[in-house]
Amino acid sequence: MMIIFEGPDGVGKSTLKKAFSKATNERYTCIDRMFPSDIIYAGKYGRGLEFINKKRKELEDFDPFCRKTIYIFIDASFEDIEESLNSKEEAFNTDEVLIDKMSFINFYRFGMPRGSNKIYFYRTGKTISQCVKELIKEVEKYEK
Repeated sequence: MMIIFEGPDGVGKSTLKKAFSKATNERYTCIDRMFPSDIIYAGKYGRGLEFINKKRKELEDFDPFCRKTIYIFIDASFEDIEESLNSKEEAFNTDEVLIDKMSFINFYRFGMPRGSNKIYFYRTGKTISQCVKELIKEVEKYEK
């Protein structure tokens, strides 16, 4: 089973992906971002409609091929994202983060191909260990 961690910059995708992989003894193929991020960030980085349509087609072609893929959309509070970005010495802009967060939430709700396996996960107020335990339970629901 493949698990793709998605979400805005600074939300904790990489940290959760590593902890999840370790906790599950690398039982799953875990990826930090894939097609959804390409589509969401296309406009932000000046890529045109042709690029977006190409990525959308790749996502639609990929998804039926790999029905055992789970997209985990990670979200967190502005404070957590700001702390994370500041620790990496990256700029925190409330407006940009809001746009990114809403883009991912809307993509989670409306942009994924029908039948996609997806989990929305809000990590604020939880330790990494708690997050991983909750995510394992959610992922195991798809294995049944």
